Amino acid sequence: MQTDNLTHISTGEPTYWPTDRRKIPDLLDFAVARRIPPHAFTAESSSDLSSDHSPVFITLHTRFVLTPRAATLSTKQMNWSTFRALLQSTLTLQVPLKTPQDIEDYVHHLVQTIQQAAWNSTSTPITPTCTQNCSHPIKQKLMEKRKLRKKWQNTRSPQDKTAFNKAVKELKHLLCEERQQSIQTYLVNLSATDSTAYSLWKATRRLKQSQTHISP
Repeated sequence: MQTDNLTHISTGEPTYWPTDRRKIPDLLDFAVARRIPPHAFTAESSSDLSSDHSPVFITLHTRFVLTPRAATLSTKQMNWSTFRALLQSTLTLQVPLKTPQDIEDYVHHLVQTIQQAAWNSTSTPITPTCTQNCSHPIKQKLMEKRKLRKKWQNTRSPQDKTAFNKAVKELKHLLCEERQQSIQTYLVNLSATDSTAYSLWKATRRLKQSQTHISP
């Protein structure tokens, strides 16, 4: 690594927690970087999962290069009736085109009129905010599971391992119940009226679509 000028990135803590008490925890998960300064990285482990490996999150602190989106004249939010009405009210057709300069000027006017009508007839899309907040019992059970996992990792006691496994099962049960309740609420609120944007027919259309098989 020194010869090739490589840098290792890790938390400095064990990431593998074997079930066998005769084995000691080990650091198996790390990353290798090249030509990137070490102070640009931060690594932290997570106790959210229930396996014998702790996932490691590596953050690169840098600015992203934003690629500008290609300019388009029409979008899905464009109101074509408004666009047509704006063109009819602002576009002038009775223009003499006798010289090349007249043609150039009118083409420039035509392009500007079309662009302005397209912008004025396109509404700004509203970005939906994703608020998938879990309930208070799930948050409490998640905190309890993290504490029990940390305790078991420190003590390696079979009793702590049993308590941790029990918390994992209870958390899975709570998540399954909340998921089922969410599905039931979604189904109850479906209707074929305009008040819900015909959500029943949209849901039916999605169910009737052929499922694309994803290869393993």
